[in-house]
Amino acid sequence: MDYVEAILAKVLQVRWFAAAGRGAADEADSDAARNYTAACGHPSPVRWLTDWDEARHVVRDLDDESSFWRQEELWRRRAVEAAQAAGRGGQLADAMHRLSVAGYTEVRPNIADEELARVASGAALCTASGALTWLVAEDLLLPQANPFLTKFRLFELGHWPLGKYRGSIAVL
Repeated sequence: MDYVEAILAKVLQVRWFAAAGRGAADEADSDAARNYTAACGHPSPVRWLTDWDEARHVVRDLDDESSFWRQEELWRRRAVEAAQAAGRGGQLADAMHRLSVAGYTEVRPNIADEELARVASGAALCTASGALTWLVAEDLLLPQANPFLTKFRLFELGHWPLGKYRGSIAVL
């Protein structure tokens, strides 16, 4: 459970969306984006978005058929089932409760567009939730590594991985 504590602590420490629009400023950003696409099984070029206005347009036109959301939901369900089968439902519920307490106010971007802020915050919290869910059952899911941590890493670096957009991975 030490990893669960680490993720919950990071939720309070991350400078959420601080690098939005900056692009791949260094190798850590580029590596995180490549690792994320590889973890999803679909290595794709990364399209670094320039600002929140571009993100608003992209988020409304993501490639639904090739979206990673379906894969992420399968991973999440697999982790939930493993945790519950091992009698760890209480640990999982506690981790989700603690995330929700820390959640929205910590991860909300400082932008005027409330709808876009909710979408971005929801994406960040959903990723953190997936990472926590996997961590509660991680020993039961080996040898597969936690697939949510690569996406969480992009958030940790201040970016927002929006998803698949016109054959590339859109990241703000």
